[in-house]
Amino acid sequence: MTIALRNTKIFGRVGELKILKDGYDRVSQTGFGEIVFIGAPSSYRKTTLVNAFISENSVYHTVGKADEALRGVPYSAILKALFDFVSPGTISDLTTLRDDSSVTSPARARDRCASAIQSHARPTNPLVLFIDDLQWLDESSPQLIRSFSEGCFRDILAIGTYRSDTTSDFH
Repeated sequence: MTIALRNTKIFGRVGELKILKDGYDRVSQTGFGEIVFIGAPSSYRKTTLVNAFISENSVYHTVGKADEALRGVPYSAILKALFDFVSPGTISDLTTLRDDSSVTSPARARDRCASAIQSHARPTNPLVLFIDDLQWLDESSPQLIRSFSEGCFRDILAIGTYRSDTTSDFH
């Protein structure tokens, strides 16, 4: 038997936790989607910070992690996040659509991912979409993630972490 104990108590990061909480509160009050990016050198414990926020506030959330090995796979981190609340059949459909080589499929795949995420956001309980390691994100995902703060989405707080010592630009 393996027991994993995770210390979600975090010390000395009150200001950063407040920024996340304030963003969540604004989304809760206005319904407008927001994005919070957290960039810092590796080993800064960015993921720990976000996990502490999620744990301390008991927010409805989903997590996707970008992977350097999957940089060429469109929406891989987004699909990982969708595994938390979308049926395996829907994931299979999205993956097939994503992998389709027709001209219209990238836009259709983006729209279907967006729709799947939006369908789980609620005014009374906004969705926190946490994407970790944005520096490894594929080329298709940044446009979808940016749309969370461009009035296209409601009741979603997107949080993204990235290594500032690995990347100088978010695609």
